[in-house]
Amino acid sequence: MYILHYCIQESDFIFNEKITKEKKDEILSKYEMKIIGEIKEYWENNIRVRAYNNTLYFDNIKDKEIIYNKKEKLLIQEFSKEKIIPYSFYHMDSEEEYILYEKNDGNMIFQLKDYSDYITFQCICEKKKDINFQKIYI
Repeated sequence: MYILHYCIQESDFIFNEKITKEKKDEILSKYEMKIIGEIKEYWENNIRVRAYNNTLYFDNIKDKEIIYNKKEKLLIQEFSKEKIIPYSFYHMDSEEEYILYEKNDGNMIFQLKDYSDYITFQCICEKKKDINFQKIYI
């Protein structure tokens, strides 16, 4: 799988994916996104736990390759995802909460995550051949 994160490279290993809230309506309209709902996301090492509609989803996320496309301002993350058996957790490495908006456009899923102070934009696709840079613009 691939996630293409819209971001600005600030140094060799630092990328800023925060977009000002002023762009939210423009992006939602451009991609005709619909609200999915409030998501809570927790991370412990490479385990992602997502809480949505009173259900917990557990995935093991393994990065394969991450490259930055400077021209398109996209951090391209190739990874594998495997559902894992749920477990009890108390202390996690990170926790975030956002409202998710989404549009499935066949081979690509466009997502806007609305945090309290900023938004982020990303695209998800199954195969490298499905990446279409012409569809991704902010």
